[in-house]
Amino acid sequence: YVENGVFDKKARRYTIDITPNKLSDKVTIKGKLYTEPKGEGKCNRVFECTVTAKIFGVGGMLEKRVITDMQESYAKGAKFTNDYIAEKKL
Repeated sequence: YVENGVFDKKARRYTIDITPNKLSDKVTIKGKLYTEPKGEGKCNRVFECTVTAKIFGVGGMLEKRVITDMQESYAKGAKFTNDYIAEKKL
């Protein structure tokens, strides 16, 4: 896949548009990544995503699978970031 992303400094949001290698004319993936304050020195990382698969009979299953894969991937990224921050005492 190809991920095209833009970081809006003012809004402090990263917006993505992902183009899959296959079925790119039938599958769209778009999302926003940002943080929300959660108290002193803490924040929540938020990823909002929409997946649309226009494939008769299997589109809904594909959408659910892509979302599950993205949740797992972003959870790994969050763990890496949290571990790095803890290790470097940032």
